[in-house]
Amino acid sequence: MIINRIRALLLPIILLFFSFCGAGVGDVSLELSGGYTYRVEGSMKYIMADHIFKDNIYPEVIKYSYNKDFILAVQKPNRDRGVTFLSNELSSMYQILVNVDENERSSIIDRYDSHNSTIISEQSLFNTLKNNLSVNNSIEDIKQGHVISDSVLNNDPYYQKVFSNDVNYWIIEHRDTKGDNTSSVLHGPLSEQEYNGMREHLGIPDDLVL
Repeated sequence: MIINRIRALLLPIILLFFSFCGAGVGDVSLELSGGYTYRVEGSMKYIMADHIFKDNIYPEVIKYSYNKDFILAVQKPNRDRGVTFLSNELSSMYQILVNVDENERSSIIDRYDSHNSTIISEQSLFNTLKNNLSVNNSIEDIKQGHVISDSVLNNDPYYQKVFSNDVNYWIIEHRDTKGDNTSSVLHGPLSEQEYNGMREHLGIPDDLVL
């Protein structure tokens, strides 16, 4: 099944993240809720999903809190690291989607409905990846992935907002939690005022604070 193939790719994707910064004795990995993990690798701090087609919160995550229904985070965005993370994610998603037919590709994208899966569903970007990347994850592929991701960050309104702010607030809302099939929605980037309004709208309990 395609889902098993996707899960099989999670380990090398995680190892790829390590390869960019190097694992050390001070590194931390803490399980949160909904399949998300808070990771510290050297000076890099971020929140990572358990699935490549879910949204992540890129470095630097400077505060976080969670319960079984929500994850709250404050991010001081780092654009250089954002390029690296986005490049890794787009490359990994492409390597999955290029090997399936168009109907299955649409099914995967619709199921997870994350921002990055929406981006890669655009035929122009998918064709750009297809024309510039191989499935070998070579050094040249990594370089080309960075160039493509840098262009996405420059032109995509979502990422323009993320990296134009000094500080972003985020809320990950878990819905329909059933074993491994947690459906999560990422709200953000938010200003502090927007964050407080979203807290009230979502009914986040007062004892869950940053």
